[in-house]
Amino acid sequence: MNIKKELNKKIKLLGLRNKQKEYSYMVCTKEDITISNFLGDCPDPNYIKYRKLFPKNIEKSLKTYLSSKEHKIQLKYRPGRVISSSELNKEIKIIRDIKDKKLRTKLNKFYEKVRKKMNDRNKLTLVFMPSKKEKKRFEKVLIHELMHELMDENNLRMHDWRWNEGLMTYLEYKSKEFIKKPKKEKNKMWNAYAQYAHKWALLFKDAKTPKDRYEIIKNKAKEINTKKH
Repeated sequence: MNIKKELNKKIKLLGLRNKQKEYSYMVCTKEDITISNFLGDCPDPNYIKYRKLFPKNIEKSLKTYLSSKEHKIQLKYRPGRVISSSELNKEIKIIRDIKDKKLRTKLNKFYEKVRKKMNDRNKLTLVFMPSKKEKKRFEKVLIHELMHELMDENNLRMHDWRWNEGLMTYLEYKSKEFIKKPKKEKNKMWNAYAQYAHKWALLFKDAKTPKDRYEIIKNKAKEINTKKH
């Protein structure tokens, strides 16, 4: 798969501006990304469940999560993430309070690599290190995360992760698949993605041009982002 070509197709479909000549990302271990998602307040129910166990002791919450069956399942999802410079600074501050020297050293090394790779950028895409069998999934996850960056660049990121992820899911799969209301599955996170991909499919149903789709996203972002949170 030609990553740049696939991105350009999606950019054209939505009528987005694209100021980036090259796309920067960092390949990480799956565990490093899941830990980063955990510390970075990712809304996945599995992360939330363990963060709530010991809200005043992030180290204990993290260690409990890392030894859980949910963590093992999470690694199979082949994770990715876009991290901002403000999130990076926040997470670096969190790990300073980790007393376990081995864990703290591991996380310091990871976040130092992220900091150097990010350099003077505001955001950086993190994506899992794939095996040979995972190459196609790696490409899909990378495109998914880079599209998040592009939505930010176009000031179209919504203050509701469900709408953001629903749009990415709509773009990742054949959009017609989401015209019908999706069936619920065991994976709660996927159900949220699919439910909101369905909402986007209905919004885009009568859109004829990239400009139409852009205006739909722009209006939805304005509607969501002006609500009281």
